[in-house]
Amino acid sequence: TPIFNVVLRLEGACGSCPSSTTTMKMGIERVLRERWPDLGSVSRDTDPENQIFDVETVENLLAPIAGAVTKLGATLTVKSAGDEPGLVEILYKGPENVRYGVELSLLDSPLVTEVRWLSA
Repeated sequence: TPIFNVVLRLEGACGSCPSSTTTMKMGIERVLRERWPDLGSVSRDTDPENQIFDVETVENLLAPIAGAVTKLGATLTVKSAGDEPGLVEILYKGPENVRYGVELSLLDSPLVTEVRWLSA
């Protein structure tokens, strides 16, 4: 018998609710397992293992701070992402304090575990 995994997309208030993981595990997953006892894993689409980790993903993570980075005199280009799990390589030129802020911003994402800086 094949094992099927389920990836859920929670929308509306459920998508941003801090209790949504509990709702998923205690409610949705329980009902699914009652119906299909041999069900594989049940996870959210926002869980790190369900995310595509590439340059575009990292650029999207940086989008909210891109304007500030430029105004503070820095330039950056995402050169690679995901070649090694969690690793981002960035070509960077600018002030050290801005670089540090960019790194902290990236490390806020569960997808990023290491930022490697390349000199411009």
